[in-house]
Amino acid sequence: MKRALLLLPVIAVCACAPVPQSCPSLPPAPSAPPSAPPAARAPSPPSLRLTVRPIPADKPSVRVEIQALSCDSPWSLPNLPDRVEASDDDGPVPVDLQKGRFTLQRSARGRLRISYSLPAIAGTLGTTPGVEVDPDRFRALGGSVFALPDAWLDRTLPVSVRIDMTDAHVMSQGTASSLGVGDTIDRLTRIQDLREIMLVGGPMGKAIFDSPDGHDEAAWFGYTAFDPRPGSADMAGFRTAVHQFFGDKSSPPATLLFVIDGRAPGAFAVSRRAGGVVAHLGVGETWSGPVRISIAARILKEWIGERLWVGPTEPEAEALWFVEGMARHLSRDLLFRFGLLTPSEVIDEMNGMESAVALSPWKGQGNKALAARASEPGVLPLIVARGALYAARVDAIARGRGDHKKSLDDILRRLYKEAHDSHGPLPASRWVEVVGELAGPQEARVFAEVIDKGSVPVLPDDALGPCFRSGKRRYSEWDPGFDEEATRGATPRKAVGVREGGPAWRAGLRDGDTVVEWRLSHGRSDVPVTLVVERETRKTITWLPAGPAVDGRGWVRRKEIPDERCAR
Repeated sequence: MKRALLLLPVIAVCACAPVPQSCPSLPPAPSAPPSAPPAARAPSPPSLRLTVRPIPADKPSVRVEIQALSCDSPWSLPNLPDRVEASDDDGPVPVDLQKGRFTLQRSARGRLRISYSLPAIAGTLGTTPGVEVDPDRFRALGGSVFALPDAWLDRTLPVSVRIDMTDAHVMSQGTASSLGVGDTIDRLTRIQDLREIMLVGGPMGKAIFDSPDGHDEAAWFGYTAFDPRPGSADMAGFRTAVHQFFGDKSSPPATLLFVIDGRAPGAFAVSRRAGGVVAHLGVGETWSGPVRISIAARILKEWIGERLWVGPTEPEAEALWFVEGMARHLSRDLLFRFGLLTPSEVIDEMNGMESAVALSPWKGQGNKALAARASEPGVLPLIVARGALYAARVDAIARGRGDHKKSLDDILRRLYKEAHDSHGPLPASRWVEVVGELAGPQEARVFAEVIDKGSVPVLPDDALGPCFRSGKRRYSEWDPGFDEEATRGATPRKAVGVREGGPAWRAGLRDGDTVVEWRLSHGRSDVPVTLVVERETRKTITWLPAGPAVDGRGWVRRKEIPDERCAR
């Protein structure tokens, strides 16, 4: 039976260090293991109240107010302002300001109150904005606005987070964070995770999904090219399905945020934040297969990456073939099983992974070598693609092995239980042992060849099921021939960074051309770019944003197999 699905967050509960004696009123930290989910709501009055108030003006800013149980620990904030005010039950408390932190010059008594103002950072389109404030919207990352006490960072405590939009100029507005939808959210939260929450305010739509399997919330800020309501429902159902897939007995609440900005279609960015998932999308982005797969992969991080980790944790990049690649494969596979991807979208996803491997200049390097250069552009996509293709091979080999009727599902469930019981990461050697048992002893050698040494994984022709087959395909690098981001951000919008001899130059585009209209699918070398520009006259320029090409493996649809027989 096909069913819809969704997302969830995890705020890990950790073993906590003892609190200094200067904080006697702080309640003891819970002793639950790292894999245990937190409570849905704060069960007692908050130990920490955080309020952020955006102020759109000639010089936009935010006002931050914090209330906490008294504690003499230093407080940290990377972009600490020049002025911080503090008081307690006895009155003002002098503050010693240092770079990125401050300390109280006397012991506080009772409830501690802290306040300060921060300037906004205009024009931020990234996934981790500092502080963005304009008359229509507020957006910030918790680590950019909230000072936090160093002594509490590893503790899990009841927290209240409030976004005060009193000074906003828009009539239709709402507020949400990755912790939940609404102006005030109370949660039992690890204090350090407050640095990773996303805070958003502005014109908003929302949806709430309650079921015996969990509580999910969604909100969208700005106008989308698709109806976010059914999309949010799909992702809520996906989270429920993953919860059942791993056999969890509890399901913490989760939040999905859609934040719309001026980026190009295809240039979306999805990130996992404390409490949920945030998708930054351009106005023209559709509810496409790549968007759904990317959101689903971030949802899966609660299980693969947060609860189940295979490989070393330091350097972290050595485990990304599993943490990111496996999540990418499983999100695509589960979405297709539950009718949330079409066969053509499966083909596009697989060919995207094949292209990332075929076009990479580092495709022959092993996992350790790639991990050492993980900060270089293009390396992480290769690690993820290699891991996803390797996962597809393991699944196909296990399913086709005699009468065992096993699959990658069985391997992941077994390892998930082991990680849960051991409360920690599993070595890659344990992965190899279980894969060898369920998929065949030859897979130990395959792991060494593909992951350790960098070979391209060999997949059976029917690895994706009866509807698909593999074949040869030619892949081209995506090369628009000009600086897309700089052009989009130019005011007035003019072409920037047109490379002489490149595809845009050959089509007739020149630096300084006024861009009146454009159609561009970011990352798609097979989709033409169309720009309407003005120089001396207005004209339309169209070209294929394709760079160097290479041959590789590709996937096509078997036309003789109907859609209803596609599922394995």
